Amino acid sequence: MLTMTPTLRTFVTQHAAGARATLHRHSAPYLALVLEGGYEECSVDGVWRCEPGDLVVHPALHLHLNRFSQRRSRVLNVVLGARSRMTSASYEVLRPRNPDAIRRLQSPRYWHVQLDHGR
Repeated sequence: MLTMTPTLRTFVTQHAAGARATLHRHSAPYLALVLEGGYEECSVDGVWRCEPGDLVVHPALHLHLNRFSQRRSRVLNVVLGARSRMTSASYEVLRPRNPDAIRRLQSPRYWHVQLDHGR
């Protein structure tokens, strides 16, 4: 029996202010963490305003479109392996209780201070 190990592929996408991504789907399930800016995501599940710190969970082949805010947006994308256990009902937008904590993690100053304290 052949067993497949899930693999992850990560990359950051940058989107110009006001950009749009027409109706599309992705072949593999993936996560999108909004780092900067934001966008509206539209699908049969509704219209969601995705802001910095939000984690969007997409099952494979989830049909949607994106309308980016009037500021530049950056998104960390994590493509999950084919063996992930997500189902078609797994679409979610998760919002952290403290989005400012996510924003602080992006700051080079935060990492400098944290690394200095770790000595």
